[in-house]
Amino acid sequence: MFLMAIFIFSNCISTKEEIKQYARGLECNFIVTMKSEDNRNYFFSGYDKNRKHIEFQVGQFYDIYDFTESGDTILKKLGETNFTLIKKDTTLVFPLIIGGKTIEITCEDVKTSIVNYYYCFKVSKKQRQIKEDQYIILKGISKYGEKIYFSEPEFWDVYNSVEIGDSVVKEIGKTEIKLIKKDTVLVFPMYCDGVFK
Repeated sequence: MFLMAIFIFSNCISTKEEIKQYARGLECNFIVTMKSEDNRNYFFSGYDKNRKHIEFQVGQFYDIYDFTESGDTILKKLGETNFTLIKKDTTLVFPLIIGGKTIEITCEDVKTSIVNYYYCFKVSKKQRQIKEDQYIILKGISKYGEKIYFSEPEFWDVYNSVEIGDSVVKEIGKTEIKLIKKDTVLVFPMYCDGVFK
């Protein structure tokens, strides 16, 4: 079965709020097989989890093209403005860019996004990554044998408490993270702009 889903910002959408509102209405989740570029319009082909063919187009509002390779997954959740690019060994997040400026992401935006995520894995490695912001990276294995790469800018104050062999659990619908050790369970609430969420 062939499914075409073309997402593009219309010329009639002009204001920043209209662009943000339009971006929040977009949704996709597919594996990339091909990409092409034409006058700052980016085109991606691929297939979703049901093996339906996807055609995806986006303009200069997202700087995702150069980072995308065949086999990557492009994810855009309804209600969010960010695109997520999932690679074999890392996950990249691309914010909405209007007029050359990145649109500020609020704590409420982060919270809305975080509640939709699920993690459950045993930690095999941890490290800090210093760039523009400070990120922590936890690598591990799920109970199904999948390799997990968990990277986040310390919304949870969990790094110093994590040891190799601990399990990290984040349930859908909740913002806190549970750290399961051999003899205890620690709960870490989401922390953003100096406030627990």
